[in-house]
Amino acid sequence: MDKSMNLEKVIALGKKVKANKQLYEELSAAGFEYVLNPKTDELHKVGLADFWGSHNLKNANLDNFLYLKNLSDAVPMHEYPDGTGIPIYHLETRQHLMNYVLNKCKHCFV
Repeated sequence: MDKSMNLEKVIALGKKVKANKQLYEELSAAGFEYVLNPKTDELHKVGLADFWGSHNLKNANLDNFLYLKNLSDAVPMHEYPDGTGIPIYHLETRQHLMNYVLNKCKHCFV
């Protein structure tokens, strides 16, 4: 592979990381506390410290993730053990979307 192809890949990756970081900051500012990876069903914390972890959120296709927040401050979702059934609702309509079996990212929730 020639050097120009490598440079193009590095530039494209840099743009993706920048876009993902910006989206993560926007999600945090909007009050979202978690993102859910639809491929792995892993729940990740929203926050820049978690973004830079070793689970590759910076390179992921975050547009396909679900953005979640707790409906109550009483018991945050991540306080439950893995395997707990968590109902997921649409934020605007409050319509029940699905039941999610909690699978916390091992890097975000130590």
